Amino acid sequence: MQPARRLNRLPQYLFADLEEKADRLEKKGVDLIDLGIADPDREPPSFLVEAVKTHLTDPGAHRYPTSRGDEGVRKAVAAWFKGRFDVELDPAREVVILIGGKGGLADIARAVVDGGDVVAAPDPGYPVYHGAAAVLNDALARPLPLRESFGFLPDLRLAEGAKLLYLNYPNNPTGVVAPDRFYRTAADFAESHAETLLVWDAAYTELAFDDYYPPSILNFTRKAVEVHSLSKMMNATGYRIGFAVGDADALDQLVRVKTQVDSGAPVFIQRAMADALMQYDGRVPPKEVATSRAEYGRRKRKLEEGLADVPGIEKVYPSPATFFVWAKVKDDLAFVDAALEKGVILTPGRGFGKSGEGYVRAAVTARLVRIEQALQRLRGEGPAAPSDVDTDEEDFRVEPGSDMDMDEEHAKREFVSLKEAYPTHPLSSLVDEDEEDDDEASNEEEATSEDDDNDSPDDPEQLESTILSDPEDRPASEIIPEEVETVDGVTSSDGDDDAEAEMQEGEAQGTQRTSPAEQPREASDKEDQQSSEDIMGALEAFDEALEDDDLFSDDDEEESEQKQ
Repeated sequence: MQPARRLNRLPQYLFADLEEKADRLEKKGVDLIDLGIADPDREPPSFLVEAVKTHLTDPGAHRYPTSRGDEGVRKAVAAWFKGRFDVELDPAREVVILIGGKGGLADIARAVVDGGDVVAAPDPGYPVYHGAAAVLNDALARPLPLRESFGFLPDLRLAEGAKLLYLNYPNNPTGVVAPDRFYRTAADFAESHAETLLVWDAAYTELAFDDYYPPSILNFTRKAVEVHSLSKMMNATGYRIGFAVGDADALDQLVRVKTQVDSGAPVFIQRAMADALMQYDGRVPPKEVATSRAEYGRRKRKLEEGLADVPGIEKVYPSPATFFVWAKVKDDLAFVDAALEKGVILTPGRGFGKSGEGYVRAAVTARLVRIEQALQRLRGEGPAAPSDVDTDEEDFRVEPGSDMDMDEEHAKREFVSLKEAYPTHPLSSLVDEDEEDDDEASNEEEATSEDDDNDSPDDPEQLESTILSDPEDRPASEIIPEEVETVDGVTSSDGDDDAEAEMQEGEAQGTQRTSPAEQPREASDKEDQQSSEDIMGALEAFDEALEDDDLFSDDDEEESEQKQ
């Protein structure tokens, strides 16, 4: 029996060799600290567990569910969405219950994509976008590079002509959050490109820290489908439950697919999810969820600050969301291999796409004491042996009166403000930009106007000329990466050495975040300060480009099609 040819087009499983090495080391007695897997180590909240038990005895809970999902559960999802994002949804047509977010992301492609169509997705990105959505539907995968010099945001002009466009913020694997201006850009693209369905992977909107609450793409457009999951929200990866919301016509087609490939999520799990969502108070999560989230934030700060001192780590990219830490290294495979020999499991960036080469991802799904031990090992200060592990020590104790013993008001605040916790993060001044006074915005625009003739490296005009110049004035190779047809028919981008050099020249986000309990540390050198200024300039240029009404004009679309 010969397998389907499309299976041979799936990307190589780069982690197989690492798993084999890890297994060999464990058999030798080496204690391994796993910072590679994206599986929460904390328990689901007790109210979710109790809800599952309760609904096991519901009448009809053991019968076939409907493909769209239990009616009462869809109403609960709509109510949660209204409270969390202030978006009204029609439970009858704008909500579909999923067997986990992963299944929904894959199934929506079956409903939209034909053989030969283009699926555009972030690179690096969640492998499902390339494998399940493109390859397994005989479609062409078009990578949208996430470059450091562009704030790890994609240039959506590269998605011209795509049938399906995936976006994901807060982002896996980089951890980056997107400013509202990018959501508006994506919304404009979706509304001006009727041939393209925008699918927003929102798996990490509920894993954000401090006072940052990521928005929904539905806050900006209704021409999109957004996928949510209970997996990261409530440490329930094994429950396999989630939901898709948004464009009613697209969801109707998703339901048609589900009638053929699954029988729906178990009713008792659906109803337990509904009960759990109803524990929210508007956008404020219940105390157990807030406490768990705050613990992930505490671990993330520790790992970000600690990795900055590890030999071989060139830059660490702090962010106020996800439990991932993204760091730049010279060779991701070599670095991950060396870390494994020290008893620490990390994930090579290239496992998420070609643009991930030269980066590593670390997950904070290990107790704080284990993260500290991992940092010691990576710095060469501790052995990779069972003797350095205190299995009885708990990294998370709730002491009366401590920061973790949160009363209701503390749960709402969730520690300190974003700007206090992330004083050097370039995006910290952007995520809540709509809260700034109009007068301050006006003053900022005037200051930008006065500096138009400035020739400094972070001048927005200069950055705009290299990053966001009008497509008509740029060669095709700078708009759409050179696409190479591989043997299996999947499109890929090898980039251009000169363009890469130019990108590296504009790299910008090498900042370090300070602990909220400490005074902000001074930048280690002028280069780090300049780096932060550069990316701020790049994003300002990005904002200016978005305000150009012709950014997605018909002329640009025709020009882009000709160049493709």
